[in-house]
Amino acid sequence: MTGGILFFGNASFNVLAYSRLEGSIVFMLRQLNAVWLFLFGVLVFREIDLKRHWPRLSLGLVLSLIGVSMLILAKV
Repeated sequence: MTGGILFFGNASFNVLAYSRLEGSIVFMLRQLNAVWLFLFGVLVFREIDLKRHWPRLSLGLVLSLIGVSMLILAKV
């Protein structure tokens, strides 16, 4: 049930984004889910040892957020 609700929300926001932004920007912004999945996997499920791999994890997270910020600014 929850998966269906999340899928519906994703599809709805996706349609709204495509109606307001260019397709190339929306496609990349949809990849922001990788940041949330990364945080959820590391902090909640403890899939990767944060203490051991924090430099690489931090670098990846910072670069992802910089990329998303640049895409947001591309429309402005």
